[in-house]
Formats: sequence, C-alpha cells, structure tokens
Amino acid sequence: MVHELRTPLTAIHGYAQLLKRSPADSTMVDRAADVILRESSRLGDLLKQLSEVAEIDSGPLHLASVRANATDVVRDVAEHVGKKGRGHEVVVDGEPG
Repeated sequence: MVHELRTPLTAIHGYAQLLKRSPADSTMVDRAADVILRESSRLGDLLKQLSEVAEIDSGPLHLASVRANATDVVRDVAEHVGKKGRGHEVVVDGEPG
C-alpha cells in the first residue's frame, strides 16, 4: 500500500516542482495541472480505502441481514460500474422487484 501511495505523491511533487521552475508555457501548465489533479484524486481514493481498512481492522464488523431482490441489487451495481466502465455498456436482463 505504501508504494501505491508514493506513486501519485511523487507525480504531484514532480509536476509541482516543474511548475515552479519553468516559465509559464500554457501547454505545459495545463498538462502539469491535469496530472496533479488526476494523481491527487487517486491519492484521495487510496487514502479512503486505507481508512476503510483501518475501520474494519479496528474491531468487530457488525452486519445486518436484509431482504433484497437480486435483480435490483445487480442492476444497482451495474449502474455504478457502468458509470466507471470507460466506454463499456453493462446490461442487466431481469424483472425488477
């Protein structure tokens, strides 16, 4: 996990240094800003995952059972995945509950 945290941090640091040292070339500034934004978002996601793992490790995990329609659950997951599917379409065939 430490390596996964260092990678975006190194990119953010390197591009910030580049911005400090280089003359204001708008193309370079845009590219550096894009990398910094993307990698800081990635770092935030990794920290969120790390926080969730720490929470799970901190004590017993309490789960409650609930009735659910499997098609509805799969449809919700497919909708969520579809938003991040990078051009892939996820289709669920089944009757809603």
